[in-house]
Amino acid sequence: MRTAITLLGAALALATPGCFAVTDLDRFEPDPAGAGGTGGSDSAGTIPYRDLRFTVRGMKPHTKHMFQYRVVTDQNIVVSTGRLVPFGPATKGPMNDPIDTLIEVPGGVPRGAVRLDFYADLDGTGAYEGVGLLADKKDHAWIIDDLNEPPPSVGIASPTSIDVTFSHNTEFIDINRDGVAQYIGLDTRIELTGTSALFGRLVEVRLINPLNKHTVGLHRFPQLDASNTSLVIEGMVEPEVDYDLEVYADLNGDGIYQDPTGPDGDGGWRTTVTATEEGVTASFDLSAPSSASVRFSYP
Repeated sequence: MRTAITLLGAALALATPGCFAVTDLDRFEPDPAGAGGTGGSDSAGTIPYRDLRFTVRGMKPHTKHMFQYRVVTDQNIVVSTGRLVPFGPATKGPMNDPIDTLIEVPGGVPRGAVRLDFYADLDGTGAYEGVGLLADKKDHAWIIDDLNEPPPSVGIASPTSIDVTFSHNTEFIDINRDGVAQYIGLDTRIELTGTSALFGRLVEVRLINPLNKHTVGLHRFPQLDASNTSLVIEGMVEPEVDYDLEVYADLNGDGIYQDPTGPDGDGGWRTTVTATEEGVTASFDLSAPSSASVRFSYP
């Protein structure tokens, strides 16, 4: 299923309380020679972010578990993150394989040395507790290193996108192996209202920095219901900055995104939220007419 939300762009540097400075973005910009990925640079050498297409296979053991992915820099800073709550039934992947789940994050990968880590919340705490077998009641976690230069066995990097595939296995990797990755922004808390017509449908929320079109956060409800219409995107927004909040709903249930402006289109909504010194706290009414086209590629 094609779904994703464009989220907060640049990483934020640690600073004094209530004060944020932008991390050195030069490490995420394409260098003049176009280095920094198997796909090289775009023709102009100016695209600082690439789309992430993340296919996850064979996750039947985790359909009822929360699943989280993170894009993490070599400075151990989280620059984009997303949750599927829970992982949910499989959607159709690139080969129309019903055991595939496709996660699309427009502009989710900055240039430079970054990794993709992800885990299934086996113990149901809502946070990563370390890896272990089922009997240990800990989480199952994995890492794809060198996301901008994935080996052929894992994926393909093009000038504009990173396309990686993970098949479920028991070769777990502690995502804290290099220390606990840092979220250096503020939290976003969203309450979806007017959702009764969407119950049972896949609904995905994306948080996007409109200045650089970088998706910083994503939250997917595989099947929205009355008990679960609120979400938190951890540590990704900067005070006094506006962000695009995009919502996509698979109204026809076919697992394929159709532009809401078309005759058989799905649901699409967009609004702007502004972060304060406490982050973002907002409600979004989805009973309003659906007309916004949701983005699936950078920019």
